[in-house]
Amino acid sequence: MRLPRTWYEALRERLRAGLDEADLDALVLDDPLDVAYVTGFVHFPNERPVVAYVPRAGAVLLLVPDLEREHATDQQIVADLVVYPEFPGVRSPFAVLRDAVGSPPRRAGYAASTSVARTTALAAAFGQTQWTISDLVGRLRLRKTPEEVMLHAEAARIADAMLAAGVALVTEALAAGQLPTEAEL
Repeated sequence: MRLPRTWYEALRERLRAGLDEADLDALVLDDPLDVAYVTGFVHFPNERPVVAYVPRAGAVLLLVPDLEREHATDQQIVADLVVYPEFPGVRSPFAVLRDAVGSPPRRAGYAASTSVARTTALAAAFGQTQWTISDLVGRLRLRKTPEEVMLHAEAARIADAMLAAGVALVTEALAAGQLPTEAEL
């Protein structure tokens, strides 16, 4: 199950209203959960930056290393893809992002979870931009939409079924005088 494109469009309207309130021109997100929330791109985090760039106006950008290009495309992300070559590479991924953005934002935010190394790299790439911590996405994630509630209910149903199957497996194994193996569990 996936959230529909209309859900992401409504989220972006709320994000842009929050950017207006905070007097920010853009938001840069590198936490994997925030990236998934804003773009629909789910990935295994590693040292290679994956970043969602949310401008006050215009397309949301998803910065990924080249090795994630196909993975992002397969997930039908709800963002424009910006790809950088191998990391660390010759150019900073954030310089690639800056070039894709065009005109750098005057003021931009990033989540409190963004590392000092990443904020330093952002400041170096976006030299004229004033950076500040923003909890905009965290606040939005606190209130669930009906579509999100439906996904949480489905996740709970699956977890309950898995637990019931696990209890049955252990009960049957114990009745037979054995314990289930780790692989069986």
